[in-house]
Amino acid sequence: MVSLQICKEFITVSCGRRLRVFSSRESGSHLKKEDLIIHDDGCDADDGISKDDRTSDPNQMQPSGQIICCRFSSSGKYLGCIDDCKILRLWQTTPFKLLSKRSIQKRCTAISFSHSEGEILVADKFGDVYRFSAKEPEQEGELILGHVSMILDLAVTPDDKFIVTCDRDEKIRISSFPNGYNIHGYCLGHTEFVSRCKILLNHPNILVSAGGDDSLRLWDIERCSEISSLHISHESSRLKPGEHHTVTHLCCSSEGYVAVALLGESVVLIYQLQDEPSCQLTEVESLKLDASVLCVTFDPNGFLWVIQGSPAETVQVFRVDCDADIKVKRVDAVSEAWQTAALSSISSDWDSLKGALVVDNPLASLHKRSYDNIKEYLEKKQERVEKEEIRKEKHEARKARQEQRKRMKMEDSGT
Repeated sequence: MVSLQICKEFITVSCGRRLRVFSSRESGSHLKKEDLIIHDDGCDADDGISKDDRTSDPNQMQPSGQIICCRFSSSGKYLGCIDDCKILRLWQTTPFKLLSKRSIQKRCTAISFSHSEGEILVADKFGDVYRFSAKEPEQEGELILGHVSMILDLAVTPDDKFIVTCDRDEKIRISSFPNGYNIHGYCLGHTEFVSRCKILLNHPNILVSAGGDDSLRLWDIERCSEISSLHISHESSRLKPGEHHTVTHLCCSSEGYVAVALLGESVVLIYQLQDEPSCQLTEVESLKLDASVLCVTFDPNGFLWVIQGSPAETVQVFRVDCDADIKVKRVDAVSEAWQTAALSSISSDWDSLKGALVVDNPLASLHKRSYDNIKEYLEKKQERVEKEEIRKEKHEARKARQEQRKRMKMEDSGT
């Protein structure tokens, strides 16, 4: 999996066991790079991985140190990263150094920070959310809430009042923070798993969500009510009739734009939030690329960064402006020189990103499976009817032969 994170002074790209961090020097125009290998040779005993954590199933992948998720804190002061060896790493960005390396109990699915930057929030595939202290790097995690199914994403409101979690059972839960056992309410309406939920930067009380049911929904966080819903109408040749798209990436800009990437598709769907006459999303552009989209995100200046699975033009940057003649325009240079240098460096390093093409996305297997039981039942019923008819025919034939033998015996005895 590929992850691209951008804050004001830093850019990170992770794929496999490699994490690359780009930042500006004091002059603001030169590029500074940190190239980190999370695990040189998979997980080992020094990382706190016991033999019980390894699987004996040959069809299941062993933990190898692959990075699952990575996230900056709101100001970029901290960088958190979790791998499949269940290790949470916390870096301080200025100066850049590793503060802590802590074990977590279960495999992680999402990571976030509180806006005060005092807590790291980690969600796992068993439906629990743990809180870790950023200021006390050696402190163990504390369980703050739990779902009955796998949590796929989480977000914290800008005032640190609520934590929003979404799961594979169609639910979005809004809980008090940090007392997550106090449930504020549920946002119900999705008919498939909810893979992504984000809080709009220019509307901190509005949540946008998407998943596996071809819908993009807006919610009022305080009221836990749906504001509007939009159908994702992208036509795909790879989907069979009745199948739905899977939203793998959802990002928002401070200018009210929302970008969506779909599993296995070479397109980025861009929407704009309209306040009048009612709060709703309208489609701006269907941005077509040369290969499937691996990652998409907005930077703080409103530029849209897209990583695609192609060695040619791996990273592309676009400017979205609905007031311009060309609403979505590709740009070769971004706001600052060091960001442009980082763009060039990432694009030229295809070898570190191509591994993402052979890794299955875990969201691909979450769709509900439908079974045509009626067809199977009718086929078996027809088979039973045919066998019964054959049995009756054999019985009648045997009975006729017996009657014939009786008549022949009676005729022989009479003569």
